[in-house]
Amino acid sequence: TAMKAEALKASAAEKLRQVTWAESQAAAREAEIELLKQHLREQVDHVKDLEVERREGRSRRNMLNVMDAEEAERRATALSLKYHASKVQTAWRRRQRKARVQLKAVLLLQFQIRRWQKRRQSAAQRIQKRWLLKRTQANDE
Repeated sequence: TAMKAEALKASAAEKLRQVTWAESQAAAREAEIELLKQHLREQVDHVKDLEVERREGRSRRNMLNVMDAEEAERRATALSLKYHASKVQTAWRRRQRKARVQLKAVLLLQFQIRRWQKRRQSAAQRIQKRWLLKRTQANDE
C-alpha cells in the first residue's frame, strides 16, 4: 500500500508538471497573440498614413491604386490573422480544458489518498486500543 501511495504521489506530481507545462505553452501563445495585435495596429497606422497622403494632394489615381493594394493586403492579413487567432484560441482552450481535467483528477486522487490514510490510521488506533485493553485485562486477572 505504501508503494501504491508513492506511485499515486508520483503520478500526481507528474500531472502537476504537465499542467505547468500547459500553462507555459498558453503564456507563449498569448505572447504570440500580442505580437499579432501589434502587427495589426501597425497596419492600421499605415492605412492612416495613406489617408494623410491622399489629403496632401497626391494624385487620385495613384492613391486609389495604392489604397486598393493596401485594402487587398489588409483583407488578406485580417483573414489570416483571424484564422490564426481562432486557431490559437482553440488550441489554448483545448489545453485549458485538458489542464482542468488533469487538475481535477489530481485533486480527486489526493482526496482519496488522504481519506484512505485516515481510515488506515483509525483502524490502526482501534487495533492498538483493543490490544491495550486486552493486555490491561490480562494483567488485572
